[in-house]
Parts: sequence; structure tokens; C-alpha cells
Amino acid sequence: MFKKFLIILLTVSLISMLLVSCKSKKEDGNFTPEENEENEETTTVLETSTKPEIVYEISDDGTYAIAVDCSGIMADIIIAEEYNGVPVTEIGEDAFANKGYIVNVTLPDSITKISKSAFENCPQLKTINLPDGITTICENTFSECIRLENVTIPSSVTTIQRGAFSMCGSFTEIKIPDSVTSIEDYAFHGCANATSITLPKNISVIASYSFSECAKVTEIVLPDTVNTIELGAFSGCYNLQSINLPDGITKIDDYAFSSSGITHIALPSGLTSLNFSVFFDCVNLKSVVIPDNITHIGECAFSSCTQLENVEIPNSVQVIGGSAFAFCSNLNEIVLPKDITSIKDDTFSCCTNLTYIAIPEGVTSIGKQAFVKCEKLSSIYIPKGVTLVAKDAFVECGNLTDVYYGGSQEDWNKINFDDSTNPLPYFTIHYNSQPK
Repeated sequence: MFKKFLIILLTVSLISMLLVSCKSKKEDGNFTPEENEENEETTTVLETSTKPEIVYEISDDGTYAIAVDCSGIMADIIIAEEYNGVPVTEIGEDAFANKGYIVNVTLPDSITKISKSAFENCPQLKTINLPDGITTICENTFSECIRLENVTIPSSVTTIQRGAFSMCGSFTEIKIPDSVTSIEDYAFHGCANATSITLPKNISVIASYSFSECAKVTEIVLPDTVNTIELGAFSGCYNLQSINLPDGITKIDDYAFSSSGITHIALPSGLTSLNFSVFFDCVNLKSVVIPDNITHIGECAFSSCTQLENVEIPNSVQVIGGSAFAFCSNLNEIVLPKDITSIKDDTFSCCTNLTYIAIPEGVTSIGKQAFVKCEKLSSIYIPKGVTLVAKDAFVECGNLTDVYYGGSQEDWNKINFDDSTNPLPYFTIHYNSQPK
């Protein structure tokens, strides 16, 4: 009986020792070779599953691949030339848009298309190469890539679409190859640090706001092929002092040069009208040459051109829009065309340096506030044909003392002064006068 008990006790002791030994080995990391291999395999699988990579899709016909995304944070995007046995030819729409971690992009020669907004709003993107096979820079492709440095546009490109490089604030120059025949709206809008722009020789239209707010550009040479400058094309180019306008230009649209730094301008002979606010707020503009073909000067065309001193308006002009020369505070002399029939509202308001003006014989009405706050205006000629002088037409013209009128006192008394406080009747009226 004692022997049986002893045997059982020894057996239990041996088992306990073995268990303790196994536990100790496990805690010390002394696994068997098989256990180590199993652990290494598990670690490798985890690393592979978290490594960021470019995501591709195969086209519906199976002939090419498209880069459509990246699976994680990647500072350097390197697009493969081939994926699953087919060439990678396209960067998909919005593929890498709004990714704030991308710094550099390398594209293979196989790429022929970079789709709409592919890299839009990548604020850290600095460099990218554009392969020779690309023919179109699509809409908003690099819009708001504020740190993107100068990009070489290949000579294969023929079209730069809307907003393609807008707000690329780190560009110091813009060179567009002669292969490009179309530059669309806002293409280079807001490239605020670009100091030079080279345009292609075959372009015909400067599209709306295509180069607006390129604030450091000082000179632009337009090719002779240009015939149209659209809405706001060069607006906000504050340092733009010089630009040539070829005679083939037949249209300059609203705001085309507003708030630009132009100092002198000779308008092309093919132009027939000046649109709304075309030179509005060109505070450095001192002189302008208006050709004989112009028939219409639009509203606010030269408004707030505070350095403009004198303007010769040809007799071909039949309409001068409201506020056309408002706030031209240095304007001291202007000769009006003989065929205009009215002085519109605010046309010469706040022209504080204007001393004399002769209103043409064909004019029948003088609009509201037409000469308000012309503080140095001392004399004016008004023809017999004027039948209406609107409200506040001459308010705050503190130095106006002499009115030279083409008709008799009886004619003068028939004029409708559309304001009981109009000061004009209280000045010295010289009847049956001629303009100076």
C-alpha cells in the first residue's frame, strides 16, 4: 500500500516539473523552430496588409489600366508603367485629389490622360512630370496645388481646360507651348507669384479669367492671332504695366483689365465697343488712345482710373455709359463726341480735377449726379437742345460759377430741372453763348 502511494506521489511531482519547465520556456521566448516559423508568418501578413500602395483598375475592354487612388499615406507617388500585364495609361478622375500628404509624383511615359481634378487641392505637392503623350490638361487637374513648382507642359498638349492650374501660387513663370490652341476659363487664375507669361502663337481667344490675379506679371505679349479677350481675362494683374493689343482684336469683354497695373493703352483699330468696367480701377492708367471705329463706351469703362489725365474720344462714339469716367480724380480735360445725345447718370461724378467741359449740341438730357462732386469745375457749356437736367446733376460743384448756354433766357426757362434744390439755375448764366 505504501509503495503504491509513493509511486503516485512521484508521478505527480514529475508532471508538475514538466509543466513548470514548459511555462518557463514559453515566457523566455524559447519556442521550437516550428513555433518561430508560425510567428514570423503572422508578422509578415500584418505588415503587407498595412503597407500603402497605388490602387489600379483595369479598363472595361481590358486593354489598359487606370490609377485611381492610393491605399494609405504616401509622400511620393510613383505610377507603374504596367499593371497586370496591361499598360497604365490614365490617372482617374479625383484619383489623388484632396490628399494633403503627397509631395512628389512620377508618371511613366505610358500615361496619355490625366483626368479631371486628378490632383486638385494637394497642398503639399511640389513636383510632377508630364509625359509627352498627354494632349489635354483636364479641368481642375492641379487646381489649388499651392506649392506646386513650375511645370513643363509638353508640346503634345493642345488644350488646357478650365481651372487646370488655377491657384498654383508657387509658379514663378508660365510657359505655354505653341502646340496649345485653346486655353479655357480660369486656367491660370490666381498664379500670384508668376512674373512672366509666354503665350502660344496660334491662340485666338484669351478666355474668361484665364490669367486673372496673376499679380506679379509686368508684361504680356499677345500673338497677332488673338481676336477676343473675354470676361476678366487679366483682371487683378496689379503689376501688369504693358500689354500689346493686336489690330485683329474685335472684342474686349467686361472687366477684361479691371484692377490691372496698365499705364498706357492703345486700343486696336478693329474694336467697335468698350464693354462694362473694362478698365475699371486701373489706378495707374494715365493715357488711352481710342480708335475711330469705337461707337460705344460702356458703363464704368474707365471708372476709378485715378491717374487718367486726358482722353480724346473720337466722333464715332455715339454712347457713353453711366459712370464711364466716375472717380477719375486726375481727369482735367475731356472732349466729348458730337453725336452723343445724353450725359448718363454719374458719367463724370467725382472727377475732382475737371475744370471745364463742353456738352455737345446733340445732347438733350443730363443724368442724375452726372457731375456730382466735380469740385474744380468752374464753367460749363450747355447747348440749347438740353431739355432735362436730372436730380443732383451738379451737386457739390463748389467752384462752378459760370454756365454758358446756347439758347435764350426763354429757352433756359423751359428746361426741366428735376430737383427743386438743383443749384444750376443760381449760377451766372451766359445766354446765346458758344463753347470755348
